[in-house]
Amino acid sequence: MLRHLLSLSLAQPGRSALCLLGILTWMLILLAWTDRFFLWPTALPILLLSLLAALIAWWNAPRRDQLVIAGILIAGLFLYMPPAEHVPLFGDAAIYPNTGALISRTGGLSTTYQPLAPLSAAPSQLFYVSALEQLDWIKLYSYKGLVYGAYYLTDPDHLVLESSRPPLVESWFAFLIALAGMRLALYATGIFAILSLILIYVVGSRAFHWQAAFWATLLLGLSYPQIYFGRAPYAEIFGQFFTWAGFYFALLWITEKKPFWLILAFFFWVTTWAARLDAILLMGSAGLLLILATLERDRRSLGFLALSLPVLGILAFLGTNWPYVGATYEMYAGRWTWFTPLFLVLIFGLLFSVPVFWIWRFPIMVVLRRVAPVIYLCLFVLMGFAILWATLPNPWREAGTYRDYQEIIWFSSLYLSPLFFWLAAAGIVWLLWRGVDRAQFLLCASLLLLSAVYFFRYTTAPVYPVALRRLLSDVLPLMALSCGAALTATWPGRQAGRTFGRWIQTGLGAATLLWMLLLSWPIIRQHEAAGSLAFIEEFHRQLPGQSVFLFEPQDADSWVGWLAAPLYSLYGQPAVLLKSDTPDPNLLARAVAEYEQAGQAVYVVSQHSPLPAPLLPPGYQAIVAHQTHWQSSLIGQTRDPYPPPFWKFDHPIYVYRLRVLSAEYTQPSSVGFRLAETVYELPR
Repeated sequence: MLRHLLSLSLAQPGRSALCLLGILTWMLILLAWTDRFFLWPTALPILLLSLLAALIAWWNAPRRDQLVIAGILIAGLFLYMPPAEHVPLFGDAAIYPNTGALISRTGGLSTTYQPLAPLSAAPSQLFYVSALEQLDWIKLYSYKGLVYGAYYLTDPDHLVLESSRPPLVESWFAFLIALAGMRLALYATGIFAILSLILIYVVGSRAFHWQAAFWATLLLGLSYPQIYFGRAPYAEIFGQFFTWAGFYFALLWITEKKPFWLILAFFFWVTTWAARLDAILLMGSAGLLLILATLERDRRSLGFLALSLPVLGILAFLGTNWPYVGATYEMYAGRWTWFTPLFLVLIFGLLFSVPVFWIWRFPIMVVLRRVAPVIYLCLFVLMGFAILWATLPNPWREAGTYRDYQEIIWFSSLYLSPLFFWLAAAGIVWLLWRGVDRAQFLLCASLLLLSAVYFFRYTTAPVYPVALRRLLSDVLPLMALSCGAALTATWPGRQAGRTFGRWIQTGLGAATLLWMLLLSWPIIRQHEAAGSLAFIEEFHRQLPGQSVFLFEPQDADSWVGWLAAPLYSLYGQPAVLLKSDTPDPNLLARAVAEYEQAGQAVYVVSQHSPLPAPLLPPGYQAIVAHQTHWQSSLIGQTRDPYPPPFWKFDHPIYVYRLRVLSAEYTQPSSVGFRLAETVYELPR
């Protein structure tokens, strides 16, 4: 193995760069997992070596590939930057940079939630959502509570706070925040989006032709989902990169049969699991790769892979967020009774695929060759019907009526263009009917397996554009490669017919590209959450020390609660988020009293003036201590088809100082801003 690594580093700098990035990623995860993230500078040499290897690989590449990669880089800088400043907790995207900031500040994936330390058990329940009451339709037991909508409270008695997502993305954010600060760390998503496109181009060139890969890169790179998720800090872009690193080494193994490539394919797919939970569906691609190795009777590759399984298993364990996995399983199993049996069938099918195909290789292949035309014909009919009834107006397509294999394709095509789906289907038909080699078979079969799952039913919130995230890492790149195959397919017949066919293909490609560019044009011009990080930094400087800040929750008429999480995550500010805008008044008064007994002044942060009565505890009055406003923007999530709304907002923010009515009030010396004269009291 050491010999392989040494020869790899000397002869193949591009592959070395990928391996070094994989090693760096697991080093960061291990540092976070063991609460030793203060050792992050030890990862810098690996990062520098990876960058050096990537530069050497580009320098050694053919001139054509140099130009394409340089073009991807330049276009990516324009399309995916500046990043969306998802630091306020607008939704899932903000969880990753917030958790990264927490890891960078505290040193690990778990910490003690100090803002609740002064409180006894009863009043502390005002500031987190119990897992038993989080959802109306199911009770969750994998964790105890949810704080800010971003962290799990796994032990309320000891205030143990844990991350709520897999560790890969937040570990990368922690590393970059420690290295360069939050503002530059947000560029990580765009950088990984560019690297993913380069990988997809390389994989497409190896599996098909550079022209097919070029078309695929153009279509995917200019698509609305790639731009949206290339700017917002979701996990899917990181998952896209490691997914395609796995496909790259899988194709290397298919052509070269070196055991090390097979191990690296599984290594990068396990790494993808540490970024996004639905990477478990890559078991289908892993199973196909195992079957191909079995059909090749490649004992050496299978043997080395078996020896590496303990290491891969340890990595999978380290990359698992167990409360998150447990809660996700509880929700899926509670919603779909068939989920557990199907999952077990897939696991055992993967385990037994090798011995079954090893023992009955020849009879299975004979049967498959005989029935392949029938299978292909049925597949073409079903695929064509699903795409046409979803992308074309018809009596069976009704807005507001959900149908499996219709709505997700329909709504997705409004962001990608129906032509993108038609070309992808045409590419599959052409490849399978013409005949595919084993590399092309792996990609085609992976596309069909993943599409059968992701286009069947929502596995995320059914709102757009965020629902497109499930397609981004694997399905859309595979569809783009299929489009590229269709646009570069060789037409049968004489030269004149082939020339005419190429003109048709070029016209269809240009039309699809133009259509997708028009759909993406609004988001190209939008800068989501602009100025949010600067506002949070300034707001933090304005808040006094030795104080605790009670934020009203986000609801239909207040969004100030989005600011509580970053104040805590980035700065350790004692900012707590009320779980309800009508808290128990006695518990609220008790919480305020206990904070004051601990020597902390208590403030309520609200979007309303005057302070809503339910947020003013009995026996207290509220004084307007500070007033500001937050101007920014957000791409709204909508159940309606394209386009999503672009929301520019200007929220007023009021900071109220609470003091006891009966006490003589003296402004604490720790207060950092002058108190105003406006006073609000509960009626006596």
